[in-house]
Amino acid sequence: MDDLKLPLFIKDHDEIHLRYERFPLFFGPNGSHLKLYPRKGRIVIPSHFLTLFVSFLPTIALFLSVAISLYTDFAEATKTHCHVFNVLPSISTAISNPWTKPIWKTLIYLHSPPRFLAYLIYRRWFLSSRLSFFCCLFYLIELLSLLSLTHFDSTSAHFYHVVSFTTFGVFSVLHMIVHTSIVSNLTTRRSIQLKRRSLLSSLLCLSFCFLLFLRHNSHCEPLVFSVFAAFEYLFVLSNIYFHSTFRFDFPRYSLV
Repeated sequence: MDDLKLPLFIKDHDEIHLRYERFPLFFGPNGSHLKLYPRKGRIVIPSHFLTLFVSFLPTIALFLSVAISLYTDFAEATKTHCHVFNVLPSISTAISNPWTKPIWKTLIYLHSPPRFLAYLIYRRWFLSSRLSFFCCLFYLIELLSLLSLTHFDSTSAHFYHVVSFTTFGVFSVLHMIVHTSIVSNLTTRRSIQLKRRSLLSSLLCLSFCFLLFLRHNSHCEPLVFSVFAAFEYLFVLSNIYFHSTFRFDFPRYSLV
């Protein structure tokens, strides 16, 4: 079969074929790509490895940003508007540090193309319905707002950064809720369990962040903002873990 004759997407049972210009991509069960692309020399990336690699990038970006911002300027990293003692910076502060900004941007931008690919795969995998449309829409908004909050840091473009971060938090939870309801009959029991745990963790962390932020602004107590920051980290990690269940939705699959 001529690669260039393939349409942009073909869904054949549990296989998804993708083509972009003159560079064909295949995503499906391991080894099944040989029926379409028998030529040797193609790079085969297992979905398990690809998912872990993509999940590793934002995780290491978060920990490096927090650690470096604390090491380079602890006082500035933990400073708040009421100048009470704290030990942890918010994510916005951590990624706005001159040392951490290029690290965060590089790793987040690097992890984005596979995330867009996952969006396309899920869009073809879900049954066509209004619910699946909103699920994919929420996923796309979540990803775009992540890129937006990365581009607009809290120092030089505070308003846009706050709007982007708020949008990311809201739509990431909305996506988790809709996604979990859709895949209940489509994927493995393990994947469903992990998605639900990640969703519950995200809801709890987001609720605590909201309450602690209000408490900090109204009472200005020591370490309250640090606890808020800790739950903020856990919210982001829960989000990353939710998306890492891609490898359980497509076990023994490969990207070619």
